[in-house]
Amino acid sequence: MDAATFWNGEPTPARRVRVIVGESMRPTWWCAALKGTERAAVEVSYGGGRFFLDDEDGSGWAKVTAGHGSPRVRHRSLPDSSVVVA
Repeated sequence: MDAATFWNGEPTPARRVRVIVGESMRPTWWCAALKGTERAAVEVSYGGGRFFLDDEDGSGWAKVTAGHGSPRVRHRSLPDSSVVVA
């Protein structure tokens, strides 16, 4: 059975995926040098949109499950332009 997933404490669809990292919004963003590489991520669908959390170390999945998507639980965003490959 899949784990329940949340964002800001609200039940929210999220799934583990692999992405090709897209273009970062700024050259100083933590993931700017990762453009074009494949990474583990969590795709979160919330508020009519979707976004990606880095999950290479499991922190993205922990945020949306055990952390209920709380702003108190750290995460690292990936560019919205990232592409799901698996």
